[in-house]
Amino acid sequence: MSTLPLISIVVPNMSGMEHLPECFASLAAADYPLDRQEWILSDNGSRDESLAFIRREYPRTRIVDNGGNIGFARGCNAGAQAATGEYVVFLNNDTRVHPGWLHGYLSALARDPDAVCAASYMRSWDDTESDFNGCTANLFGVGRQQAVVGWPDCPAGPGEGDPLLFACGGAMLIRRDVFLAVGGFDPSFFIYFEDVDLGWRLWVLGHRVVFAPGSIVYHKEGGTTGAKRAPSHRRYLLFEANTLCAVFKNYAGEAEDRVLPAALLLELQRALLAAGDAVDPEHYRLGGSAGAGAPDNGHPAALPPMTVAHLLALRRLDERLPHLVAERARIQAARRRPDSAILPLFRRPFQPQFAGARYAGIMRRIAAALDLYPLVAGAAPSRVLLLSPETGPDRARAAALAAILGDEFLVQTATNSGPAAGWTLPAPPGPRPDGFPPPTAPELAATADLLLAVGAAVPAAATLAPAVPLAADVATRSPGSISSAWRATLAERAGLLICADPATAAAWHAALPDLPVAVQPDGAPLDATLRHYCRYPLHGRPA
Repeated sequence: MSTLPLISIVVPNMSGMEHLPECFASLAAADYPLDRQEWILSDNGSRDESLAFIRREYPRTRIVDNGGNIGFARGCNAGAQAATGEYVVFLNNDTRVHPGWLHGYLSALARDPDAVCAASYMRSWDDTESDFNGCTANLFGVGRQQAVVGWPDCPAGPGEGDPLLFACGGAMLIRRDVFLAVGGFDPSFFIYFEDVDLGWRLWVLGHRVVFAPGSIVYHKEGGTTGAKRAPSHRRYLLFEANTLCAVFKNYAGEAEDRVLPAALLLELQRALLAAGDAVDPEHYRLGGSAGAGAPDNGHPAALPPMTVAHLLALRRLDERLPHLVAERARIQAARRRPDSAILPLFRRPFQPQFAGARYAGIMRRIAAALDLYPLVAGAAPSRVLLLSPETGPDRARAAALAAILGDEFLVQTATNSGPAAGWTLPAPPGPRPDGFPPPTAPELAATADLLLAVGAAVPAAATLAPAVPLAADVATRSPGSISSAWRATLAERAGLLICADPATAAAWHAALPDLPVAVQPDGAPLDATLRHYCRYPLHGRPA
């Protein structure tokens, strides 16, 4: 047992008395030897009984008194500085751990000798849902705590020792010397996405992060940083600012030059969309109407708090520039891995970070204008869910399209036996490592970049995931051969029509002139219009 490494467990805390008894009771019940554990409470100015409780009930715990709320990132850093273990674990105070959680970390690291950081498998407090079972991120630094499952690149989800872009800061282990050497969590982040930034930076600097599904931790989601601690607009300011900072620091030159302008433009778009009806662009157009509520009529433009939060995120980026410039120079000078080797870990590079089809369309248009897709074409290609009837000529057509698209995109198929029937997915290669069932077609559709519906499957596919763009293949069907309801669905929902021959395409172009049409014969090279749409799908007709 003496060969086991000393592990320092840092629990950041700020007036978390309601959580600490269950958290520390579970630490005490773990099956890792107590003399190989070092417990550290990094306290950010608690005003409740937290410190008295720890001193009384768990006197072996070292308390790092930070003198006030210095933020999650700096609080964790302070705990790591005080630690003496070979490894340091960061653990939210609103968690409880499975007895074998520390062994789970070491087991995952043993599978990859180059791994220095491991992510726990986090479940909901009541053990009914997954809280962290892997991760994704978009090009603009927004990380998500759920794996993309059911696609060719991740059919069953990550297993023990599989690489992840980042580990959730709520339950993660990292070699202490590496954590300190790479700069720890960026202290300017305060809280939120500091774990995404750290994981990304670890990969840039040549290290590896892996999944440890045997390290199970149960989490009260939002228990320490949710709405009861801070209103949404205050939290979103940090969400938005921190993702911009991560983009600024972690990309190399070529990617930085293309992604950062897109990230800044999208920040402004989110600010305007968050304003809703409070901002009428007509009031700001030269020659526009000056109707009721226009600023020209003496009415000030009142902006919602969420819009102001987005704008202040840009100011926060400006305020951090000296720090960010220095950090970027340090990171890039020490870079050991190209962006092309890291981007496959993002999994969903064009995942929207604002709800609604309008923002998704804006993001795709900006991505197309700045030609962002080539950055990820080989690393994280678009996910196309191909939907068709179970049998007949439409199924054969779907197989032909899957073969054509599969060379450039991640294609998964689902079949349907009729309008009232459910969708059937291919059988998964094995059980998911996290124990959950395989995804359903609606769940898979929600993670797709594009739905491509074939023939008779179009009406059912149109309602499967309304926020995901839809391309519709009519093959050789003429406009007059389908119902008016089906035609209305195409006109309202589809962003692209696909035909098998030029004559059919001409007929559809005449019937629905505002809808772009691609001609894709079976077995032919991928049509340029279809390729572009798979790369940059838009919801509905492109503007």
